[in-house]
Amino acid sequence: MEKTISHSPLGASTCHRWWECPGSVALIAKLPKQEQSFAAAEGTAAHHFAEHALNVIKTSKGLAHMNYDAEIGKTVMIEDSEHEIEISENMVEAVIVYINTIKAELVKSNWKEFLIEHPFHLDIDQDAWGTVDAMLYVPNEKIILWDYKHGKGTLVNVDNNKQLMYYALGAVNNFNISPLDIDEIITYIVQPRASHPDGWIRKCTYSMPDLKRFEIELKVKMEATRSLNAPLKSGTHCKFCPAIGDCPAIRAEAQVVAKKDFAAVPELSVEQMVKLLEMSPRITDYLKEVSIYLKAKAERGEIIKGFKLVKAKSNRVWKCQSKVIDDFKDALGDNIFEKRKLLSPAKLEKLAKGKIKKDDFMNYIDKPDKGLVLVPDSDPRNAVKTSASEDFDFNILD
Repeated sequence: MEKTISHSPLGASTCHRWWECPGSVALIAKLPKQEQSFAAAEGTAAHHFAEHALNVIKTSKGLAHMNYDAEIGKTVMIEDSEHEIEISENMVEAVIVYINTIKAELVKSNWKEFLIEHPFHLDIDQDAWGTVDAMLYVPNEKIILWDYKHGKGTLVNVDNNKQLMYYALGAVNNFNISPLDIDEIITYIVQPRASHPDGWIRKCTYSMPDLKRFEIELKVKMEATRSLNAPLKSGTHCKFCPAIGDCPAIRAEAQVVAKKDFAAVPELSVEQMVKLLEMSPRITDYLKEVSIYLKAKAERGEIIKGFKLVKAKSNRVWKCQSKVIDDFKDALGDNIFEKRKLLSPAKLEKLAKGKIKKDDFMNYIDKPDKGLVLVPDSDPRNAVKTSASEDFDFNILD
């Protein structure tokens, strides 16, 4: 199974970046072709697998599904990439969550069209095109679209998600729908491998006027990327930007940090500390790129003063566990095995599915309080009101 990877420079998946940093588009265009990371290739493979499974469901009108177990162990070769990804049990379990979400809607809705990995183009710009993971049209009622996220490291919020609103415009344009044909456009993020306070499946609904306002602003933002001196702006949108190692805005931030001369923390103002903390992820990513470039130079034989190439650390592993057991079990007995360890609550709940109710475990489970952690406002978790702030509020009321 092989797929061609193609993305618009102004596509939906990167909309959050160039919306905030219009200059990033031209900067990225100057870079040599980037190798796809393993995580990205794995996500692509999961989408291919999901597409295959959804086509089986579509053909049966939601009444059948493929043999998922038979797919485990197969490989997907990602075109334009060196990665050959194996379909693992973990991948199958995650994709099934996505598939079952769509299947439930297919069974209950009187739908007219159901499209999978469907390309679209918007009239507002020559580069305004992309591919929607899955979308459903229910005449005189609604459009539903789903976006599958295989990643587990970065939580994706659904509310006012520019990528989904971009896709929603594509869906409306594809079905050639007038504002009077539907009442709402429902968007879903399905991210089964990441723990989000709102769950794996998150929903946001838009009206046609909502999308029209977004379309007008989207066109303006796209035009801004083509300005001769389109500005570069650093921020949380820099995450995963391929130009982070060659970006003047990031370099400027790094210089700001360097000029602080590591002043004693108590001497910094709260504003300075907040700014440094907010910049730290981007500076860290920038330094990672520096490390990658230096390593590549060293591998080509260049001398990097103060550094050297060494063998990466690794742990010894058995070549063949079954042979070790056969050859040494008689002499060493069961001591060659680690002691049995009780499964975690999550794994035990999974094992007991269909046999024991999840609620039956509640009295046996404790979730230790590990205290508080400071995170950006963009984090989806609810803010905690500390006792100090409560005392402050009480004093004001007094």
